Amino acid sequence: EAEIVLMTPCMMMKRDNGRIAEAHRPLVPKFLTLAEDGILALYVEAVRNLAAETGIPCLDLYAMWEAMEEAGVDIHTRLSNGINHPDPEFHEEAGLALERLLLR
Repeated sequence: EAEIVLMTPCMMMKRDNGRIAEAHRPLVPKFLTLAEDGILALYVEAVRNLAAETGIPCLDLYAMWEAMEEAGVDIHTRLSNGINHPDPEFHEEAGLALERLLLR
């Protein structure tokens, strides 16, 4: 038997930063637009609303990033490519959060 779980995305870059490889520099404007125009935030809100309306469990990764940011962490230091890929430690944190969600 399978269980459906919704998942919000990780936070993405909000500013240019030194972790971005030269090969990825052309992507920066599009990713900045996601943050500046609130597109990613709207997507996160839609996933959260869908989970609330349907009762489908939601692994809210974005909330984990929001908590880091509120605690004073520069989220760019946790993005392995400086754009949108979490570092190995966050992969572990997300895996543990998923395990807790599935085993409750």
